[in-house]
Amino acid sequence: MAKFDGANVEDYGRIAEVLDPFGQSLCGLLKQIALNSGIRVHSIVYRVKAYESAAAKVAKSPDKYTGIEALTDMLGVRVITYFADEVDAIAELVESEFAVDFENSVDKRALLDPDRFGYLSRHYILSLNSVREGLPEYSRFKGEIFELQIRSILQHAWAEVEHDLGYKSQASLPGGMKRQFSRLAGLLELADEQFADLRDRSVQYSRQVQADMALHPESLGIDQVTVGNFVIGNELLRSLDSQLAVMMKRTVLEEGKNEPYNAHQASNLVAVGIRNLEQLAEELESNYSLILDFGREWISPEGSKAKSVPRGVSLYYLVMVKVVQMSEAEARRVIESSKLPESEWLGEKNLLSRAFAKYECVLEKRAEETS
Repeated sequence: MAKFDGANVEDYGRIAEVLDPFGQSLCGLLKQIALNSGIRVHSIVYRVKAYESAAAKVAKSPDKYTGIEALTDMLGVRVITYFADEVDAIAELVESEFAVDFENSVDKRALLDPDRFGYLSRHYILSLNSVREGLPEYSRFKGEIFELQIRSILQHAWAEVEHDLGYKSQASLPGGMKRQFSRLAGLLELADEQFADLRDRSVQYSRQVQADMALHPESLGIDQVTVGNFVIGNELLRSLDSQLAVMMKRTVLEEGKNEPYNAHQASNLVAVGIRNLEQLAEELESNYSLILDFGREWISPEGSKAKSVPRGVSLYYLVMVKVVQMSEAEARRVIESSKLPESEWLGEKNLLSRAFAKYECVLEKRAEETS
């Protein structure tokens, strides 16, 4: 491990040159470790302690630190999870993937009395394990030590606000503010628990939706989860998606569920009167050929540089078709009273007038074909 000569600036510069790329490498490694275990973290960041801060820490505790080389937090890495229970999940991965200095590592949650609230976090002093040190991409970091903090996003919010207010402990708080601090910290802990509960309920709901889709589609209302499952499992929709994508000269994006897109389409479907999955399937089937005909009129392959379209793009065209099947006055009322974006339909993009014009072209061509 690289050494400092006391608080020598030049030595600090040399070690910082190693720690900075080490921090970058660790962020990528930790992200991949989490993803491989199915955990999506909010952020992973690192910092190399500033020279002034390092020197001040050594000067403050000369009996504890013989020099800057004795500091275990010269490189600090922070993992912020979305949920509190993921802190322990990440901690288990860390203990299996790195060499841990357990003597100097601490679970700050265990330091709080049961009736006290405050900053909660897992802190580890780590280095690469022997296997990873032997890999060419990590060999230059052999023996380097770093500090890792793991906390939830709400725990992070608490720590950041507490730090900004300048109070380092409950003892430093003015008497009248201690209770207010504890109440706020308790609310954040409760929120952490409730968010985790909402996540678990969402997973259970998604599983129930998958089980009910084939047997009871009429019982499943239109929302982000039901639309997401419908988009993946309905063969008619997949066929429509593929044909529309060909018209656009693009491919269909298959990378899992697109929650924002599904949520947007769910809102649009409800706005045009589609209330459950059974009705959605019926509307797709009854409007199948009209969606394709409308798509041929509407789509301009040169209109966008995008290389792909989201799975479920046919729902966008189903909504368009449902709108133009109304009278123009009725369509305007629906747009003005629903969640359909007025800025697109009635404003600058003026989708409504364009959609009715394209629909007229569809009707004219159909009439010519049957005459």
